[in-house]
Amino acid sequence: MGLLWIFLLITYAFPEADGWSLPWFKNRIIKTTKPVLDHNDDVLEYDVIIVGAEASGMFASGTATMLGAKTLLLDFGVKEDKSRLNGNIGGDCTNAACVPSKAVRSLARMAAVGAPSPIRNSTKSWLLSAREHATITVNKVRVRESPSAVVARNKNLDIGLLSDGNFVNSHEMDLDITEFFSSTKPIICAPRKIRARGKKFILATGASPVVPEKLQKEAEQAGLHLYTYRTLLRPGLESNDAIWNHSSNTTNNTIVQKKIVVAGGGATACELTQSLARLSADQNVEIHLVAPGLLPKDDVTLQNAALQILSAQDNVHFHLGNRVEAVLPDIGIRLSDGSTIHDAEALLLFNKKPNGRTATQAAWTGYHAASNAILPKLLTLRSKSVQNTVPRVVYTDPELASVGLSLSECIQQHGLGGFDRLTVGESGTDRSDMESLERPTAGMGFIEIRATKLDGRILGMCACGPSASELANEMSVVIQNRLTARDVAKSLHSYPSHGYLMHRVALSLALNNIWGYLEACGPVGGLIARPGRMISKIIGLSRRRPDWTTRNRHASLASQSVIVREGEHNTTYLPMNHTILRIVSKLDLYMKEDVEGDTLPKAENL
Repeated sequence: MGLLWIFLLITYAFPEADGWSLPWFKNRIIKTTKPVLDHNDDVLEYDVIIVGAEASGMFASGTATMLGAKTLLLDFGVKEDKSRLNGNIGGDCTNAACVPSKAVRSLARMAAVGAPSPIRNSTKSWLLSAREHATITVNKVRVRESPSAVVARNKNLDIGLLSDGNFVNSHEMDLDITEFFSSTKPIICAPRKIRARGKKFILATGASPVVPEKLQKEAEQAGLHLYTYRTLLRPGLESNDAIWNHSSNTTNNTIVQKKIVVAGGGATACELTQSLARLSADQNVEIHLVAPGLLPKDDVTLQNAALQILSAQDNVHFHLGNRVEAVLPDIGIRLSDGSTIHDAEALLLFNKKPNGRTATQAAWTGYHAASNAILPKLLTLRSKSVQNTVPRVVYTDPELASVGLSLSECIQQHGLGGFDRLTVGESGTDRSDMESLERPTAGMGFIEIRATKLDGRILGMCACGPSASELANEMSVVIQNRLTARDVAKSLHSYPSHGYLMHRVALSLALNNIWGYLEACGPVGGLIARPGRMISKIIGLSRRRPDWTTRNRHASLASQSVIVREGEHNTTYLPMNHTILRIVSKLDLYMKEDVEGDTLPKAENL
């Protein structure tokens, strides 16, 4: 195996050496196909054909062509009903999700502090300015990612935009091409039927928004505007003017209150709820958030932070612990608890489902799909197509981020006494005080790190702050390489950066016991500390520990939230706060031998 890696190193290090060049390696090991276009029967031959030019498909095509494989990337082109992305590759991420939503967030942050905007004037609302900025941003990305620009940079890649396509057999597809881009073949600009033959196929079909058919019919009958993230954020749709071109209306000198209902409590719903609330704060618009809970798949500390962030907007009203049941003929929206939101102007549905198998991260999965399809099995024997250390970020302001094991997963895998957990708030820190005028949310942030008791290896991290996503990126490297709190503490962080607070948290974790202090003294102290940690672990294991059933129950309790009902139709969502989490992590409640059952502390005692 060592000789094989030396061979590969020489192959890549000396691309011009005769007999050892990279093309030699690709042609003999990968066995690439020379591009062929048979004009008699219009058959295109490729090593790899990738169906879907969204994020994962783009990364898969880049990996395949980098390895020397002749690749065809397929996606839908323009359709008359505008159900596709009008011939623009990149999928929802570029055209209708990541890029436009973050552009809208940028304007919303400026609106929150009253900062001047170069694209806004006295006659243009913040909402309309945000839509204009999102369109400009998406168009800039589209230029960089246009099919013609992509194939010009990559000689091994062809891109076909389709009106339809289907598999003929295991190696061939019939394609109705509307546009074809290639640096080595004639460009097809008119609709044309061709057949593509490939040795391997990769399906990268992404995800689509979900709209229940019942709600869609009821909304059409009632005349209620219904949006998904795709129809709300995609540039060029006149139908979304009800949101972006909204202006304050008056009837008989009475201000008309407009209501926008957001259904869903995931990342997209939280981001756009905050952005729309900030942009419409001067437009007399109410945002009603309807969801069973906020960020249900994330740590309870992040759920609590999301509730605090959104509660800072005066025009956001919560209906948590609920679902949208029906749209009434009088443009009312009935909820699962029987209550009704009257006079709604628009309903935003942010659910989506994968078009096939799910993946943890588009770039990682696309890369491994291509490498596993092209390279010999010997080289990809231990290749993991699913990455466990994927940073999860909610781009609210401040950001919410997590990476590694959640609190419930730490309890499940290591037990309540098997790991240390430390949470430090941003409030009162130097950086928070410095930015108190710039950031209305300064002081809301925190950083939480979890590490094993035995060796201090970092298990997971969650954070809330203006640069939480960057902290998650750094901690992803730490977790992936199995580094410890001491390793983070030994790496210096600039002051007063946001990462400096994370460094201080890691330092506190590293010095939380006598063994940590000994290791900080130098190599001799480290030699004494290592067997000391092992002895402490053995002593801890010798004590009575809960079985896996009890451990799973503790993990379930750590991920639960409390719903408090106030009045007939008012529902207040109250996630478990830090007090309960401290009880769980410090073994003050659930690890006592005489405590049984799953009872949580009463809400009024929180």
